[in-house]
Amino acid sequence: MRRLGILLLAGVGACASSETRPDPRPEEPVPQVALMKADPPPACVERGSIMEAIWWGDVEGARRTLRRKAAAMGANYVRLELPSSGTAYYCPPGAPDAAPPVAGYRAPLQTPEAIPLMKADPPPGCVERGSVMQAIWFGDVEGARRVLRQKAAAMGANYVRLELPSSGTAFYCPR
Repeated sequence: MRRLGILLLAGVGACASSETRPDPRPEEPVPQVALMKADPPPACVERGSIMEAIWWGDVEGARRTLRRKAAAMGANYVRLELPSSGTAYYCPPGAPDAAPPVAGYRAPLQTPEAIPLMKADPPPGCVERGSVMQAIWFGDVEGARRVLRQKAAAMGANYVRLELPSSGTAFYCPR
């Protein structure tokens, strides 16, 4: 028993003295792949189906992986069937509305009440800001949607495409 105690103490001491180092690998950039609910332009060619599991509510992480998988297939457009699965397409550069969203816009301050929550894709030219979600407590869907609008406004968005009753993707659409 005494030997076991000494071994345990030595093991704990060895762990305590080890130092942790950050992962030396740089973060992999996320490819510019458009994630839309609408069908792609007619000139686009289907590459295949893709899907990614959403772990612990990390929709944004699942979508990053979805974009990487689509790019690995040679796709630049994904028609979403669910928040983290869809069909990948390659759209030639000249196809209308096929260009992936480009970052760089900053929306003017928007009152959250004025932000539409739509099931349709935003108009062409809108730039994706990120995912917004809120739990529905005690059936209060309107309260959850109010919080969605507030989160979208804080991201500089002025349009939210709903994927589920209380989650969606925020966009900035220039007027």
